[in-house]
Parts: sequence; structure tokens; C-alpha cells
Amino acid sequence: MRVELRSMKSITLIVLAILAVGVVASGAAGQTLDVDAMAVYAQGRAVIQETRTLTLQPGFNEVELVIPDGLIVPSLLLQSEADILWTRFHPARRLDLLTEAVGLTVEVIDRTGAMYRGELVAQSDGILLRQESGGMILVADPVTLRLSDGAAVALNENAELIVGVSSVAGGEVSLDMLYIVSGISWEASYAVFVSEESELGSLQTKVAVTNGAGGIFSTPALSLIAGDVYVEQPAMYEDMVRVSALAFEANAPAGFAAEGVSEYYRYTLPFPVTLESDGMLALSYARSETVRLIEEFVYDTMVSGDVQIQYSFENDVLSGLDIPLPAGTVRVYQIDEIGPVLLGEDSIPHTAAGDTVELQVGSAFDLEASRTLLERTWISDDRYQEQVEIVLENAKSESVTVSVSEHPSGYTWNILGATLPYESVDANTVRFDVSVPPEGEAIVRYTVEYAY
Repeated sequence: MRVELRSMKSITLIVLAILAVGVVASGAAGQTLDVDAMAVYAQGRAVIQETRTLTLQPGFNEVELVIPDGLIVPSLLLQSEADILWTRFHPARRLDLLTEAVGLTVEVIDRTGAMYRGELVAQSDGILLRQESGGMILVADPVTLRLSDGAAVALNENAELIVGVSSVAGGEVSLDMLYIVSGISWEASYAVFVSEESELGSLQTKVAVTNGAGGIFSTPALSLIAGDVYVEQPAMYEDMVRVSALAFEANAPAGFAAEGVSEYYRYTLPFPVTLESDGMLALSYARSETVRLIEEFVYDTMVSGDVQIQYSFENDVLSGLDIPLPAGTVRVYQIDEIGPVLLGEDSIPHTAAGDTVELQVGSAFDLEASRTLLERTWISDDRYQEQVEIVLENAKSESVTVSVSEHPSGYTWNILGATLPYESVDANTVRFDVSVPPEGEAIVRYTVEYAY
């Protein structure tokens, strides 16, 4: 597949912009599409490059293209040495299902991703619903019907895409295709294992690619794009993506190459893969046995009213990483002679090499904290002072250090005095590191002046 489209002088380029945005076509659920390259986005879309060979008769031909369920028709670009005259798209509806569902409460999702709920009254040029308010609404372009038991059924399983092609000599010609499908997504997940005996922990990173696009895709070049990419409409509701479970291979070798593309990261596999329809492909991304974990107790009322357990580590060479880490869920475990314990879960954003990863996994059982505004005194119309008290209680048999974050806010602020040293973290955060004795308590008081 050529990466760049040929000149308009030598080929005909069809951009299907005349079709309504978001229309979905189908027909490839049971057939493998051998595509040249595909880039999958976490938002539930994939960009696909593909070359097909058409066998044409001299003169005019009508060619039916096998297309995946999730094809977003307006995104389709076609080019060929033959002349592409027109395209014709035929959506289809499950009339038998609609007839059986008349009188039932259903949810209907249209081509833009909008969802409508009500009693199914009739179907003709769309689906007519009676809403709870008693009003009637016609969903003109339904894509999916969801019944009360949660079953979701596509309403266009037999859609067709026909291309009108003209060739002087006939024979075999190449057709280059570039298109976007919805229903394919990927996400990263992490498992961190902590040890009571050592500060070193281990980390395993997995990437799961879910294919709910209604087709089987085989490609020698699969890329995963990390970053917040804007799309016009949500690609697909989460519960519409059909997933079959696949266990992760615990010792699978890392094989991704990471590189920056524009403002995003692209993770590319150096080997061919096949994405089965309605399935999940699990891949190992990275692992390390030398992650230098730091356990801390954190009290920040903007996050929680409890003292939180936080683990952190540097995404650097010493931790055996120093690579871009995709956004995903991190599960923290501890395994001892009795068995595994899940300490908690947190999510991380896209994290560049060299950055710090912080994970707040739960509340500390033996630590309690409270924050009290003791006094507020107005100095003038635009200036006042506050005295704040923070009490930390420790039921453990050993002393602990709790990192207390406070967030003064105002046009200007100044701490006039405090019972413990503090550090200014940023323009709106100060931190006290408080040592709390075993089975005892510690108190921090400070006075801050605000001016507006």
C-alpha cells in the first residue's frame, strides 16, 4: 500500500463525504481482511490502509466490496488506475427483530452515537419510540437496538457497499483503500508487586487490543496510538464492544517500538498479528524486576478525608524502565507465604520517560486524620487570616511519617507561622512531613493570610 495518494491527474479519488457522518457498513464478520497497516486508538477507532485487486471486464463494472461492520463510510478513500465513477451504500435493518420488539421498552443508538429510550411503536423510515413523557420521537438512522436484557443487536448486518468502476482494457487492477473503523480499541494495564523485605518491586505491563468492529483483520504492521485524539462523535458505547476473555501470557517478550508522532506516541509491533472478530489480543509491553518503590502515607483533603497509602517510582533506567508508559490501570499486589493480596488500584496518564509515577491505592487502616479551621479573622475588606489545625493519630506500634498537603488559594497568600517546617510544592500547595509517634498523635497548626 502506498502511503501517499497518487496525483489527481492520474487517478480518481473518491471521498464519500456525500454520505451522512457516522453511517456504518458491514459484511466482513466471517472473512479475514489482509490489510497493509492499521493504527489503533484508545478512543475506539482504527485507521486502516489496504490494497485490493479487482478483476474487471472492459467497460463498466459494479464491484461489491467486503467491508467491516465498523466502517465509518465518510472516511473511506478509494484510488485506482481504473476510473471510480460512484459508490452506492445500502444499509439493511433486522425487520424480524423490530417486529418482535414492538411494544417493548428498548434503547436505540443512532449513527452519531446518541442514545434514545422508549417503547418501540413502529418502524418505517426509522424507529418510532414513545418516551416516558408520552412524547413520540423518530430515530431516523438507527445503528444498534438494545433490549431490556442488555442484548445489543446491530441493525445493519447485511449492508452493502457497491463501487462503479470503468476500465478500458479490463483485467486486474489495484484498488487502494484508506478508511476508519469504529469498535477497535486498546488499553494498557499494569501489575506492580511490592515486597515487605525489599524496596525493589517488579512491574509487568500488558496491552489489550479489543476488536468489536465486525471483521477479522490480519496485518504485518499494527501500531497503537497513545494520546488524547479528538473525534467528532464517540466511536462506540463501551457495552457495545463484544469481548472474549484471553489470559495474559505471563512471560511474553516485550516487542513494541515506541516513537513520537506529531504530539502522540506510536507503539509498533515488529511482527504480524491477527485480530479475531469479537476478541481480544493481549500483548506484553514491558517488565522490570528492579522498580524502586517508595511507600508513603499522604493526607490531602482535596483527594480524600482519610490518610492514603501511596506508592511511587521513577520511570528511569534505575527502575529498569525509562520508556513511555501508556495511560492505563495499575494494580498493586503483595505476595507472601500465604498468598496474594490486592493492595489497590489506580490509573496513570500517559507518562513520559523520566517522569514520576504516583499511585494512591487505598486508605491506611491504622491512621486517622482531621482538619479544623480554628479561626478566621478579617484584617480589612480584602485581607483576612485563617488558623488551621491538623490532627494525625497513629494506632500502629511503630512511628510513621505522613505527608500532609494543604492548598492555600487566593490572589496572594502568605503563611505567617507554622508549628512544623513546610515546603512550597507549587503556587497552591504546601507540604508538611509529620512524624507521628507509635500509638500516639501529632498536631500541625499554621496561620495563613490571604489578600484579594
